Amino acid sequence: MIAFYLPGSIPVYTFAILVSCGVTLGLYWSIMEAPEELAKTRLEAGVGLLAGALVGSRLAYVAINWQYFRLHPFEAIQAQLGGLTWFGAIVGWLISLHIYSKARQVNLGELGDHLLPLVACLTTTVWLGCWIDGIAYGAPSAAWWALPARDEWGVLKPRLPVQVIGAISTIALFWLLDRIGNWKRAGWISQTGMKTTLALVIIGMQMLSLSFLRADPAPIWRGLRSDTWLAIAIIAISVLSIPVQSHNKFLGQNVDRNQKAPGFQEDNG
Repeated sequence: MIAFYLPGSIPVYTFAILVSCGVTLGLYWSIMEAPEELAKTRLEAGVGLLAGALVGSRLAYVAINWQYFRLHPFEAIQAQLGGLTWFGAIVGWLISLHIYSKARQVNLGELGDHLLPLVACLTTTVWLGCWIDGIAYGAPSAAWWALPARDEWGVLKPRLPVQVIGAISTIALFWLLDRIGNWKRAGWISQTGMKTTLALVIIGMQMLSLSFLRADPAPIWRGLRSDTWLAIAIIAISVLSIPVQSHNKFLGQNVDRNQKAPGFQEDNG
């Protein structure tokens, strides 16, 4: 939907306004929680990771719809025409996270944890943007809790409020993750990088649950939507990485302990 026009009849879309608000709030939140000397680094990292997420999201959409884009190759780079995927955004975000951490020599898990407010705000506003633009909508419903929503053809009907559920559940789940992660008795959850991994699990479970409520068209494989399979993949990869992270943390603690007590090593040598 077009919110208004700039001089010269340049359209400004409601989706873009919502996402911009989410990005601004998320970056501000991430920077405010950082020490003064790290604020610039957080801002730089956040912008870089957003760019990676955008590129990954567009590339994934083009790959999924290659039969169309091979006939219209110049439209592949025109993201303003619409066409982004949440799975590609996650992959692009993670790749950018690895590249930035290596280039700047910063801890990967720590950087990911500190930028989670950006992820939460962006995800929330994207869901709201989808509601406005008729993306990821639910099936028509006569229930009292149904909300008016458009489909891709612009038909407005009371529908299962999939996008609103997505926005509200994002706020609730990330708030819960933040509370648990700051709890002193959280144990392994408070380990560096674990909150980022759990955030991926949360997003995967959210997308998996909501995929069964969505009524928008999607490729089907073995009776399930493509986004259902992709959500399962995100959950599986994230869950499998948890014991690896815990093992690496255990090894790191042992290395630090040995480095602090070299005499003990020599005595036992």
